[in-house]
Formats: sequence, structure tokens, C-alpha cells
Amino acid sequence: MNLTNEATLPRTDLAIEQLKHINDNNLSGVTEEHFSQDNVKITKITITDENTANSLKKSCGTYITIEPTKFSNTPLYFENEIEVIANQINSLLPKNVKSALVVGLGNKDITPDALGSKAISYCLITNHLPHNLKQSLGLSHLLPVCAIAPGVLGQTGIESSDIVKSLCNDLKPDVVLIIDALASKSVERLGTTLQISNCGISPGSGVLNSRKELSHKTLNTNVISIGVPTVVDLQTIVSDFSVRSHLPVPYMMVTPREIDLLIEHASKVIGFSITKALQPNLSIEEISGLVS
Repeated sequence: MNLTNEATLPRTDLAIEQLKHINDNNLSGVTEEHFSQDNVKITKITITDENTANSLKKSCGTYITIEPTKFSNTPLYFENEIEVIANQINSLLPKNVKSALVVGLGNKDITPDALGSKAISYCLITNHLPHNLKQSLGLSHLLPVCAIAPGVLGQTGIESSDIVKSLCNDLKPDVVLIIDALASKSVERLGTTLQISNCGISPGSGVLNSRKELSHKTLNTNVISIGVPTVVDLQTIVSDFSVRSHLPVPYMMVTPREIDLLIEHASKVIGFSITKALQPNLSIEEISGLVS
């Protein structure tokens, strides 16, 4: 195995970009599968070797990359994309899920980081509904789902992982679904790629502001992370130029100018997809009516 030095890896949260950057066909314990569903491109990367995972700065597990229409535009095939994403979330859900906690990470006051908190508003929350009410509405099959947007350390003085861990200790959900904005190494992937993983997440790792990890190891339950890249590091974009010219490049994160629309559309797609995955008996139309 002939891996690139870790220091040369691009600053990205996307496993597909790390693997492509190394471009080594002899990596052990890595499989990469390409397929499509309803004309949506999907790449599934599975890492089983600890040494390879460490070299990629990832954890062992599964990383699913979905490339729908650009989130900066109104989704052209909204229902199809929801079904595709929900299907991939389902592939990582544990069997016989009886309860779920959805966590929207990030700072709601900073648009590129508001994906998680915004997506929560598009999730169907059911944990508070009495059984007799659900029964009277013909919705007795609804899975109990609760949600929280814990903010960021600078707002609360508390690590998000500590808040989520306390909730897990009390609620004991079968699965925690974590939504967060991601960093990419490529401008072309901003708002055009969605990553789903069962490996947990370290909030802010892509922008050199990594907080405590949220994973099965730290939360003692199944964890699925879902994110869309909303920023790219300027140093990564111009790295080749800076090496050739020997000019220093300031540390700066770049985001698309249509970031407001990107966050709005991506958060809605993610919220609906999570709800469809957890409540498979509901149609997209029913989800829309219940969420609104």
C-alpha cells in the first residue's frame, strides 16, 4: 500500500474526494461501487481496514455519495430524489428501529453552517404525540421521532456531543441521524453532492474546527450522518498555484453566492428524506402536509 502523506490530503469531509486524491488501486480494505437510481448517480465506498481508514482520515464504515440536481436550484425531480435518498438512508438503518433522534448541527445564524438546524424544521416530529391521537388520525404506525438543534459551543458553552449524549442516555433512541454542513475540496461539489455515512461525525473537522466526535462509540447507539458540502477552503483551491508561485495563501472558506437558496432547498430535501426513511408508509404528499 503506497499512500499519500496525510499532510498532502485535501481539506474535505467527503470520502469520495479523499479516495480519489490518493488514486491508489492497491488500497487494502476499500471497495467502491458506482450505480444509479432514477437517474441519480450514487457512489458507495466501504472501508474495512483500520490503516487505510487512518490514512484517509476517515473511520471504518460506509460512505454513500449521492449527486442529485443542484440544491441552488429548485429540485427538478423532488419526489424522485427524496425516494432515492430515503432508500440509501434505509440501507444504513438498523433493523427493527422503534425510535429515532434527529440532530441538526451548526450555527443557524451563519448561512453556510445553518443546514442542520434548518433541516430539522422539515422533519416530521412525532415523539410527543399521544397514541390515542395518532390512532384517531389513522397514523398509529408513526415511529416516535424527536429532534434537537443544539447550536454550537460558542453559543451554548456546551459541546454538541455532550448535549446529544445526555439525550441518548435519557431517550435511548435506536438510531441518531445527524445533519451537518460539510466542507469540500472542489467548488463543483458545493450544493451538488450529499454524503450519508454510518461512521459518525466530528463537527467542523473540514474547516479545522473539529469538536468532539458523535459516533456509536461516544453515543452508544447507531449513528447516521447526512451532509451537503457548503464551503471549500481557498488554500485547497489554489494549492497548485501557491506551490508554483511560492506565494502564501490566507486561510479562508469560500461559499457560493446562492448559498441561501442552497441551504433552503438542501435542508428541505434532507428533512423530507429522513422522514420518508423513518416513516415509509407516508407518501411525499402526506409528509408535506404533516410537516407544514
